[in-house]
Amino acid sequence: MIQRHTSRSVRLGRRRIVTLVGDPAQFPVLLRAMDTSTPKRRAVRSVLRTAGALRLLALVGRRPDDAEWAQIEESLAQAELVEDAPALAVFWPAGDRAHRRYLLAVGGRGGASVFVKVSTAAEVDERLLANEHQVLAALQVDPLRDWRTPVSYGLRRSGTQVSLAVQALPAQRGTVTWELIEATLPLRRTSDLPPRSARPVELDWWLRARRHPSSAEFEKTLRVLDDQQVPVGLVNGDIRPSNAITGPDGGWLFDWEFADFSGPLNADVVGASLNRIGADALTEPVAEVVERMRSAARRHGCDEFDVVLALMYLSSVEHPGALRLRASWPGSSEH
Repeated sequence: MIQRHTSRSVRLGRRRIVTLVGDPAQFPVLLRAMDTSTPKRRAVRSVLRTAGALRLLALVGRRPDDAEWAQIEESLAQAELVEDAPALAVFWPAGDRAHRRYLLAVGGRGGASVFVKVSTAAEVDERLLANEHQVLAALQVDPLRDWRTPVSYGLRRSGTQVSLAVQALPAQRGTVTWELIEATLPLRRTSDLPPRSARPVELDWWLRARRHPSSAEFEKTLRVLDDQQVPVGLVNGDIRPSNAITGPDGGWLFDWEFADFSGPLNADVVGASLNRIGADALTEPVAEVVERMRSAARRHGCDEFDVVLALMYLSSVEHPGALRLRASWPGSSEH
């Protein structure tokens, strides 16, 4: 049984960041394995590792209160693969992921390190986590040529909670650049089969995307595409450096909740250009964002139909930038 009295909860102001649970001797192992894919995550890990090295974690963190400990125990009951772990880190996302908890365990069942996504809102996340499980399972049979992907240990539903347990990423890791990601797109599998073709109106993601509003100019292109045969293949759907690392055995690409095996072939190429624009896609004039995205797409051999198909796919997974561009897509005289 993991002990509460040795656990330490680290906060930034009033917001919980991470709770280190269990055997303090294992905390340095947990800290080495923490995610470093963004500057903020690297800063948190650096501070905690320094505090651990100086034996100051007891001062930096505090013992979890009753409410927090109840949530931790609830997560442990849901994530059965970590029940034998001597120590784990519980991460507390904010914003639209505040209903989730992410668990990183060392030495769980069978001695393996495990990462678990736990959602307290199964009605929101079950489809996403089930999709990630299915994609990861398929990628173990027919892997990617340029990336490794975690092994999925399975999905579990209990009441209003759902969890997905996967292989933890290697502790020795480096950051990934946009250039490295873009050089591997579109994603290729070892089977390297030629892309399939499909009519968009026959695809689930197209039907979901159709529920969102489009400008009159964008709608003209959609009417042309509805019944055309378009190339489709594996799409990650959230391609960005924060979802990738380099490890001792090569690059790892993770977070496959928005993936599809029948996505537009160049959706990740266009999606990467939009994600690289970042927050500007929500604040800059739409015509300027569209031109930047078009220019980046053209450099990678994508045409206007590729851009429109990608925006449809991204809007089917509620990408805020794609939704904004679709709704305000400029006419030909505006760009």
